[in-house]
Amino acid sequence: MYYIFVGIGAFLIGYVTSTIVESDRRKKAGLKSRDNSKQYEENLEKLRNFAKSKKEFTNADVEKEIGVSDATATRYCDELEKEGLVTQVGTDGPKVKYMVK
Repeated sequence: MYYIFVGIGAFLIGYVTSTIVESDRRKKAGLKSRDNSKQYEENLEKLRNFAKSKKEFTNADVEKEIGVSDATATRYCDELEKEGLVTQVGTDGPKVKYMVK
């Protein structure tokens, strides 16, 4: 029973510590919080304008253009795909491209 409580305590300490470290990392990098919907809409609009000026682009292009992480860039591209503005070509990795319709 003792080991269960120690394990749960260690997990909680690790979780809280990682959350604090991630928050500090984002602040130092100048990144906004993830729940900032105004920033999300602004970035999405930037990406729409960026996409209109291209025939195709990659996730790395989106990362550079709007200054977001790989995972966030993927979410933005998924949103454009839902809107019907782009079509994803490829399934995963750096070979994925987005073709503008």
